[in-house]
Amino acid sequence: MPRLNIDFTDVGEGFSIAPEGDYVCKVKSITLEDGNKGKYLKWTLVIGTGPEKGTSVIHNTTLVPAGLFNLRNTIVACGFDVPKSVTQINTDNYIGKIVGITVSHREYEKDGAKKKAAQVVDIYRVVKGDKGFVRADQKEKEEVIDTLTSGADVVNLDDDADEIDI
Repeated sequence: MPRLNIDFTDVGEGFSIAPEGDYVCKVKSITLEDGNKGKYLKWTLVIGTGPEKGTSVIHNTTLVPAGLFNLRNTIVACGFDVPKSVTQINTDNYIGKIVGITVSHREYEKDGAKKKAAQVVDIYRVVKGDKGFVRADQKEKEEVIDTLTSGADVVNLDDDADEIDI
């Protein structure tokens, strides 16, 4: 039997979810999944600022016609226009893009136990302002979303940079 030296110094107690609030994230991956009601895109977003930096948040966008508004809003948050016509999308274009999200919690039951999950209730475009990231629709006001930059490292980028270090 092998003997291994493992460093558990910074290992947490288990899976943790991001607290409710607003975050700046980078799109890490997008996969096509099969769901009960049809196919959907599973977006893995990684928080890039503050005390929750490095925490992943999952954002699902259904491909069922009645729910395509969520996919549209997500693509717009990535900085792309979405025409009101049949359009081919390439999910590779969205990897590495910076978005803002609002997270809330929902409770569910699994195997008789109550559990809590983070869900993205709002996704929006962010841009770099003088004091850090701001909602794109607030850029002219230069109103920094306090919870996006509270607590820890405010991300200030070079003028030509469009990504955060995660």
